[in-house]
Amino acid sequence: MEGKVLKKQIRQLCFCIITISVISLLIIINKFNILENLLDKTWFSKPSTSVVENSEDYFTNEELTNIKVSLNSQNLYYYEQLNDKEKEIFNYIYISIKNRKEAIYFKNPIELNLLTNIVYIIKFDCPEFYFLGNSFDYDIKSKKVTTYYPEYILSEKQYSKMQKEIDQIILEIRDLTANQTEYDAEIIIHNYIAKECEYVIDSQNCNNLYGCLIEKKANCEGYSAAFSYLLRQIGIESTQVIGEVPYEDEMVGHSWNLVKIDGDYYYVDVCWDDLANIPEYNDIDYHFAFFNITYDEITELRNIEKNLTYLGDLPKSTSTTLNYYKKSELYITSLENAEKIIKEKLPITISTNEKFFVLKCNSKETYNELLENITNIMQETINEYKLAITKCKYAKIDNGYTLIIHNFSYKK
Repeated sequence: MEGKVLKKQIRQLCFCIITISVISLLIIINKFNILENLLDKTWFSKPSTSVVENSEDYFTNEELTNIKVSLNSQNLYYYEQLNDKEKEIFNYIYISIKNRKEAIYFKNPIELNLLTNIVYIIKFDCPEFYFLGNSFDYDIKSKKVTTYYPEYILSEKQYSKMQKEIDQIILEIRDLTANQTEYDAEIIIHNYIAKECEYVIDSQNCNNLYGCLIEKKANCEGYSAAFSYLLRQIGIESTQVIGEVPYEDEMVGHSWNLVKIDGDYYYVDVCWDDLANIPEYNDIDYHFAFFNITYDEITELRNIEKNLTYLGDLPKSTSTTLNYYKKSELYITSLENAEKIIKEKLPITISTNEKFFVLKCNSKETYNELLENITNIMQETINEYKLAITKCKYAKIDNGYTLIIHNFSYKK
């Protein structure tokens, strides 16, 4: 039983078809020979000094300025890592996609790697663009991209209808989080998603925020897209992180979140915190083992090379101030500390009819020591405080150094 939570996570990971196929990308076309002459007669007929000078053919200076101001105000994490030239290209592609341009031209061609990075950043910094597909086409000349063809998987009518449903969720979230601190608002959104969404791998929208928030079915990418999107709607900086985690003899794709709360960065994995729909744990909806943890904690079992390659560097955050269990005084730093916390918190848990009791350890060593001694500590506490408990169960979150004590049986 003790490994069942981990097994659930592993099932998630194995099938977590993170769109990281994104742009591994069925970059199917290379129309170099077909369009080379045509391109020479059109977009290359006028020399230009700006990479996106052709943007004036699509948009007014006012529109481009408004987009720049809007993007700067949204605190998009990966966008802010770009230099000014790259931001100019990003702005142009962003507004072109927003306006459903079928072909996006570059008078001064750009490197394919840069285009790929920007498309990745748009996808993971801007989950609201769920009408954008996972593949794209392009034209190339002299090893540089001259035209980018986005893939739109939803019509404007479909997207408009779906977005209206999401807008109702936004109103609900804003109402739930009104007058809350950033930390409390983050918890509300975390719990909302964990309660409402069921983990699946085979629904049409499982990898986007619509699947998570409206259809209530998502994979890890759908969870992280929804979490990031809702936080941004109430002014909290958040983005998605992509990487790989070990499963048997291979690495499989996974997605989670980076958030900025009260000025500090933390990592959150709502998908791995969700315990719903596991019959053995029907008394537990979710936990917080992967809520506001550090860079070292989140990367201990995760490879983030794909994130570094396609999206950019990540903050090596060290703050534990707003770790849920530390803030709740359930953060274990030693065996003596564990005994003290259990004797303080377990009687309260039982007297208030709470369904479970959670302990988060600061290291693998502390966690293993707690596992070796938990039965004795629990029995001592039950005897000392004369608690009416006959037995309970333990759920181990090994890769989160977290122990859940639950399913209490009481004396009759």
